Amino acid sequence: MTNLPIKAFTGTINNQTVQLINVRDLHKVLRVKTRFDIWISRRLLNGYFRENLDFIECSNLSNRGFFKTEVKDYHLTIDTAKHLCLMEHSEIGYKIRQQFIDDDNKMRALIPQLTAELAEAKQQLISIPTFLRQNPNHAYRLAEQAKTAFLRIHPKAKALQRYREMGLNTAEIATLLELSVHQVKRLITQMIKLGFFDAKNGNQYTTKQLSLLV
Repeated sequence: MTNLPIKAFTGTINNQTVQLINVRDLHKVLRVKTRFDIWISRRLLNGYFRENLDFIECSNLSNRGFFKTEVKDYHLTIDTAKHLCLMEHSEIGYKIRQQFIDDDNKMRALIPQLTAELAEAKQQLISIPTFLRQNPNHAYRLAEQAKTAFLRIHPKAKALQRYREMGLNTAEIATLLELSVHQVKRLITQMIKLGFFDAKNGNQYTTKQLSLLV
């Protein structure tokens, strides 16, 4: 977040790199008067949100006198944090949600630039062997930034990748995601370009092969 006292950080859910929010930070900045454990049970653990998809649970040790107590924390995806903000029906909740949306739009605007920079970096790796020795992490950082931005504006892409790994075909994935086959093919094409799929892997596909999928 840029204008509010809450920060997103990079984490993983189902082996996917995503932007996450610590729910305790969100509880604090929303100025919720309900005690945290009661609030989290009502809002997050009510069965509507899914663990390891919308949020992950983690534990920390907290010092209390001479003893250490295990404290449960929850890390939320950006979309889940938006939902929790709306559920508060408060002015600050709507402001925070809008800030998330503004950040998403900024990230969306960066995708063409990041993709172009990634393509340039790959070309340099091919044409200048010393580039790899001088900047070993440059292309990787660009690739991860581009993937993170893509997942922020295409949340269904995470599920698409999971279904692909399960061996489902394009038509089956389209049905599960409530998208057209054309939309799924277009997403897969974009994901191949960004490096989500290894075109040489038998379970994944090149752009040319996409036209043969049914």
